[in-house]
Order: sequence, then C-alpha cells, then structure tokens
Amino acid sequence: MVILAVDFGSKNIGLAFCDTETKVPLRLESLRIKSETEALEKLGKIIKEKNIGKIVFGLPLSFEFAETEQSEKVHQFADKIAGECRIELAFINEVLSSAMAARLQKTSKNTHSSSALIILEDYLNRFEEHLGG
Repeated sequence: MVILAVDFGSKNIGLAFCDTETKVPLRLESLRIKSETEALEKLGKIIKEKNIGKIVFGLPLSFEFAETEQSEKVHQFADKIAGECRIELAFINEVLSSAMAARLQKTSKNTHSSSALIILEDYLNRFEEHLGG
C-alpha cells in the first residue's frame, strides 16, 4: 500500500509518501493553494497518480493533546478528501513536526513537506507492526 502524509495548511500543504513494502519515505513538493477547492483537486490528482491507499494527516493538537481550531479544520478537510476519493484516513499528533522540520532545514523552503515527512516517519515507526513490518 502507498501512504501519503499531509501537513495541511490554508496556503501550503506539505506532502510525503512511501510504499509500505519499501518503507522509504520521500518528500513531494509542497502544494501552494488559494482555495479549498484547489487543494481538493490537486490532492485528488496526486492520490490517483501515486495510487495512494491511505492518507495520514498531521493533527495539530495542543500541548495538552486537546483538539484545536486548526485540528478541526484538518478533520473537515480530511473528511472531504476521503469522501471524494474514497480513501482510508489516519491521524497522528504533529504538535512538534513543524518546529522539528524548520530546525532540520536551514531554510524555510519546503518546510511543509519536511513536516509531512516527519509525520510519515512517526506514523511508520508507531504502526510498523500493522503494516507488515
């Protein structure tokens, strides 16, 4: 199965993917978007092109692990993409992934996809036993 990790934002969407057989996560170029409709279209195209079987969304929870306004937006967007593409969803706490990605990269270029890569690696590490590893 091919898994796509998404670091969702209102202007930029970071992306990373991997095949559960090879377990080598790779970054994709971040999507620069102007509207939710554009985001759904672009993401839908990637899902078809890469034959994605599951999307893992980074969920920006508070430091107390509570839902935030942004995590609600992520859930709403995820539900829309799942409805359009009929795809399995997963969520993983991403509270520190953006900060970690910025620290790992000296520049802010493609930080969103670096965050998505961290989200994907975290997901793979936590759920390896469920992915045939």
